[in-house]
Amino acid sequence: MALWKCPRIEPRWWVAITSSGALALCYVDQEAVAIALPSIQRDLDATTTQLQLIVNAYLITLAACIALAGRAGDVFGCRRVFRLGIVTFLVGSLMCGLSPAVMDIVIGRLVQGVGAAMMVPNATAAVLAAFAPSSRGRALSASTGVAMVFLSLGPFIGGLLTSLISWRAVFLINLPLGLALLVVMAVTLPPESHLPAKAAARRLDWFGQPLLVLGLGALILGVMQTRPWGWRSPGVIALVISGTVFLFITVVWELRCPDPLIDLRLLAQPRFAVELTAVTVVRFAIVGFSLFSAIWIQDILGFDPIEAGLAQLPFLLTLLVVTTLSGLLYDRVGPGRPVIVGVTATGVSLLWMAATLHHYSYPRLIAPYVLLGVGLGLAVSPAITDLLEAAAEDRRARASGLVQTVREFGASLAIAVMGAVVANVQIERIRQLARTGALPPGLDLGRVERDVGGAVAAPDRAGTEGFPLRQLPEIKEAVTFAVAVSYVLAGVLTLLAALLAFVPLRSVSAARRGAAGGRHRSAK
Repeated sequence: MALWKCPRIEPRWWVAITSSGALALCYVDQEAVAIALPSIQRDLDATTTQLQLIVNAYLITLAACIALAGRAGDVFGCRRVFRLGIVTFLVGSLMCGLSPAVMDIVIGRLVQGVGAAMMVPNATAAVLAAFAPSSRGRALSASTGVAMVFLSLGPFIGGLLTSLISWRAVFLINLPLGLALLVVMAVTLPPESHLPAKAAARRLDWFGQPLLVLGLGALILGVMQTRPWGWRSPGVIALVISGTVFLFITVVWELRCPDPLIDLRLLAQPRFAVELTAVTVVRFAIVGFSLFSAIWIQDILGFDPIEAGLAQLPFLLTLLVVTTLSGLLYDRVGPGRPVIVGVTATGVSLLWMAATLHHYSYPRLIAPYVLLGVGLGLAVSPAITDLLEAAAEDRRARASGLVQTVREFGASLAIAVMGAVVANVQIERIRQLARTGALPPGLDLGRVERDVGGAVAAPDRAGTEGFPLRQLPEIKEAVTFAVAVSYVLAGVLTLLAALLAFVPLRSVSAARRGAAGGRHRSAK
């Protein structure tokens, strides 16, 4: 007689488990890649712009494809598209892990972004479809909670793999994990019904999708290329203008399309437009912070990848705790106070970091990291919940598609804009050093910029390779000043978003309190 019997798990909970696994795969990959970037730069001699492109290739395809992938899940079956997304993500991961050059990684990241776009909306949709309305909240909370735990572990996992094996392991680790998810789905989940392919295809906006891809891609690439090509170069001007034109045509088409890819008519609601602006600006700030803090801590403070991953924990663990509590706060007081306080705290924390970086002291950064976790945790979950509640019930799927698209566009814009600020400010500061005679004549300033992390980590080796070690403090100051300027930009934009949201969200909270008071008096 068996002493212990494995409990039977209902099929619907297997859906939640696989959804959690897929979201965790995406979250860990995003955080781990940021930690691995300095190692990639030293191994493949990548420029600052190329590092930004590694991140943005993923974000651009995610932003451009997430709405179409969500709609495809509605008509072809969310679990079917979900499975295809996992396979696509794994193909991209394999391409990145085996890449011999930077641009090969970029191509792999484009493929990963498409896979993630197919996974993220359909993972949530699969959970919603599997559970009754009375138990959806518990299922989604459990699924998101597990994914958030892995988000917190992502930097440490990335640092561990990069230090003990190689930066390539950050990508290749996805293969066994993703294959395990596919096996679990094949064994535990029943098939789902979906529309015939021809009927389904007619419901997808095939014209709006390429317009969106071309518009986002051209605009973001144009901003990113300001450093290597120059702000006034014909290539940058052509990319920015063409991207703007394509996005304008996309807006016109989506407003006239009877079944649009992204429902821009929702922006006619002031409450919706203000909250979407707030969460997008916060996404802009957080993505820029995640990238440049990971690089700065390694290149300037000399942390190894494991230490850099652990250094993110004050921010990420605080985010995990506050996000869990923010849902309860939303139910009690509405979106106004949490969102306004959270967005304000995010902006203040970034300005605090910008004023602290020049001390070159990690302990001084712990307090603003914690404040950033509080701000993000308070702002995002209540705002997104309220965004979906603000839309009519029959338009919530489209509202979700618009929110996800705009937020990921904000993320890709952050890498482009904050990256352009960092790249242009730091090279200009290094050129000033050269003009004043502080650097030896004839130095390749671009190589000096790229090699600063190696010089901090291994000064003896860098000295033998021609790095000007005597000027290392001035070069570190140039890089630190550039990162601080980018934090100031993000912080100011975030505080402006908080100011913009103040009056509309205060009125929403006041209306909710009035309604609650009316119900209480009626009950008496």
